[in-house]
Amino acid sequence: LEREIRHFEHRSRGKGRVILRRNDINTVQRRLTRVDKDHRGLTPVQQMGLATIERRVNRFFHINGDPGAGKSFMLGTLTHMLQNKGYGIQAITNTNAAREVMKSEGIDNAINIATFLNNKGGYLEGRYNPGPLEHIRKKYKNTVLVIDEASMVGNKAMHSIMKLAELYQIPKVAIVGER
Repeated sequence: LEREIRHFEHRSRGKGRVILRRNDINTVQRRLTRVDKDHRGLTPVQQMGLATIERRVNRFFHINGDPGAGKSFMLGTLTHMLQNKGYGIQAITNTNAAREVMKSEGIDNAINIATFLNNKGGYLEGRYNPGPLEHIRKKYKNTVLVIDEASMVGNKAMHSIMKLAELYQIPKVAIVGER
């Protein structure tokens, strides 16, 4: 499975879309500084995470940082940026505690990975009706899928998530975890 996971990442190179520009990130910096004068904007880890999203045209990309570095805050900020551009975030987590953290940062639709993988109508087995698949692709057309606490996700679940992301043609998949 690990080899197949790497294969998904390799095959996705160049198949994502650039959805943020440098001026979007600069706008967020100015807003954060205006809201909280003591807050100097995004931390270096948060800036690097947003810059990764800005530059990557790959479907799958990684955002790593130490515990408490502000990854969840950065993702909440990203949610607002993307909503203003007509995009959304679908966050999936391995634990209910992580889901609650995501919700507290403004990502209200965070769900458990098991919920995301359940009831996919045979898509993981290669048995599906193309009509509903087109409906699902439209649903995820302007979505960034965020896999939070990725280091806690097993290979089988990660493989299934990546397979669905490719099948659904989700433009960006952020694999977020600790270093």
